[in-house]
Amino acid sequence: MGSEGGEGGGAYSATLNNCLLANNEAEFGSGAYSSTLNNCTLTNNVGSGGGAYSSMLSNCTLTGNFGLGAYYGTLNNCTLTGNSGGGACGATLNNCLLASNVGESGGAACGCTLNNCTLATSRAKFGAGAYGGTLNNCTLTGNLASNPPGESVGGGAYSATLNNCTLTGNSATYGGGAFGGVLNNCILTANSGGNGGGAYGSTLNNCLLTSN
Repeated sequence: MGSEGGEGGGAYSATLNNCLLANNEAEFGSGAYSSTLNNCTLTNNVGSGGGAYSSMLSNCTLTGNFGLGAYYGTLNNCTLTGNSGGGACGATLNNCLLASNVGESGGAACGCTLNNCTLATSRAKFGAGAYGGTLNNCTLTGNLASNPPGESVGGGAYSATLNNCTLTGNSATYGGGAFGGVLNNCILTANSGGNGGGAYGSTLNNCLLTSN
């Protein structure tokens, strides 16, 4: 704990099992860089890809990191919560929970591929749940696009492709559920926005919109 480095403040090109990586600093991957992590906890790490950069993570918890929870890489069955700068960017996530993360563009996820994930209670100016990327069989709930005192867009998703997803209880000035992007076979319910409670400027195919 408490290490500093240019890349991989905690670990670089390593395999870690049941480890704690905390309070590390680095320019890239302050917790871990180009590593494999199993059943690890990454917390309070500071830098680009605050938790992990270009790494493979399984059954890990990434919480309270600064400068993203995870940048690039692949995450399986992981929990990303309370990270600043966003939950994950440019990564592939499978069966993950992303909750209460905060970022500028993509509070929970930015430019990611997400499969069977839950994106909840996150905040961002653009795409509080997801900014760009592709989401398959995901749930986006309770995300808030916020930019006081200005306008915000895409409470659930911004300019993303969503397949068989459920968007519920998300909020934004424009597109409470979704702004832009393409939604296929999705359910949008109880989302709210000043313009387009369910969706704004989006393409929707075989979708259900109710109680927005």
